[in-house]
Amino acid sequence: MLLKLALTLLCCLPLSRETELMVEAGKDAKVRTVATGTLHPDFIEASEEHVAMQARNHRQGHPGWRSRYTRLQAKHPNLRIAEIASESWPNQTLAEAAKDAFTVSWPASPGHWAIANKKCVYYGTSMKRSRNGITYTSMVVGY
Repeated sequence: MLLKLALTLLCCLPLSRETELMVEAGKDAKVRTVATGTLHPDFIEASEEHVAMQARNHRQGHPGWRSRYTRLQAKHPNLRIAEIASESWPNQTLAEAAKDAFTVSWPASPGHWAIANKKCVYYGTSMKRSRNGITYTSMVVGY
């Protein structure tokens, strides 16, 4: 009971604009992960780290995944943890990039969609625009 209360309070902390836009886009698209999971600070942090690395490298992918996975698995040993990513078209708005992640990019890949639309316990999501005009998105899920 105390853990649930602590998570509720943590999840009420201010979120970045990027995370808010991703959550809103996921809710609008009725994505199961966003509907069933709880935003968790550990998963948000991992997602923000992921998009920062992608934006810095100007490349979609999973740089540093082993480190994020190991850190999350140590804190949440009973969960299976997965990470997905996407990138926007050049110079899309942040809202467009968030919407496209949930309605175009991830649904186009059966593996990504299986993670994005899975019933989960915790998740974190975020995005970051790179200097090249591409917005990189991430979702880290614990189920």
